[in-house]
Amino acid sequence: GVGRTGCSLSNCAITSSPGVINSDFDSPNYFDRIVIGVLGGNVWRFDIDDPVPANWQRLQLASLSVNPLAEPKRKFFFPPTIAPQNGTGFPFHGVYIGSGDKEHPILTRLTTPATTDDLMFMLMDDPSLTSGGGTPNASGPSAMSLPITPASLLDASTGTVTAAALVGQQGWFLPLQNGEKVINAPVVFIGKNNVS
Repeated sequence: GVGRTGCSLSNCAITSSPGVINSDFDSPNYFDRIVIGVLGGNVWRFDIDDPVPANWQRLQLASLSVNPLAEPKRKFFFPPTIAPQNGTGFPFHGVYIGSGDKEHPILTRLTTPATTDDLMFMLMDDPSLTSGGGTPNASGPSAMSLPITPASLLDASTGTVTAAALVGQQGWFLPLQNGEKVINAPVVFIGKNNVS
């Protein structure tokens, strides 16, 4: 399917390994969810927990380029990290992914040609394998629309992200300094009282 950016899985390059998780912690310990970012600024989710591949589901989790038809798209060259979390009072998968154009390492938003502002993202994803939905809320799967966009994320540059601040949000983003790029898969440390 074609997302908001006009970029489908068939015409946007996938350059990284996927992020994978055993969401239901079943005894065979098989992966049942795959998340992957593409060079068009989109993040895709695949639920593959059913033993019948015809029943697997694909969902565009996020569209993270602000104006992809007029500006350079954010590029995800490295896999996301998926971390089960519950710091907000309800369980969710924190999908951590950062953008950065490693093909053009010296381009910034101030150069000619310019590149996009790069960001680090945490997307709140519904851990249920049956909902087909996205960001959960305190009572279960949320009615918030997908794909997640930067407009539905909390700006983490304003200070510490608290559990209370994430209620009603679909995650957070952290702007990088001009010229900074994410050039590896994120590593997540979760403290006892922290959301992420």
